[in-house]
Amino acid sequence: MKSNELITTEIAEATEAVRDGLPAIYLGDNDKPEGEAIELADAVIRIMNYFTRMDWDLDFCMELKNNYNKTRERLHGKRM
Repeated sequence: MKSNELITTEIAEATEAVRDGLPAIYLGDNDKPEGEAIELADAVIRIMNYFTRMDWDLDFCMELKNNYNKTRERLHGKRM
């Protein structure tokens, strides 16, 4: 499985946890952390690993995107 597929899988697992009405963080079998927040944390870890493998500067990209977003109106997509 490719790295970007693993990122997508973690986000899908977070979505399923929400659909199933599970807590954001809870301990599953063998005290394994589970829930939406845990799956999203997994996605962030995989994204950070991907940036490292690609030799991309995550801090630079985040700053660039945040600076651009500051120029946009608050609800540019009309969603909360």
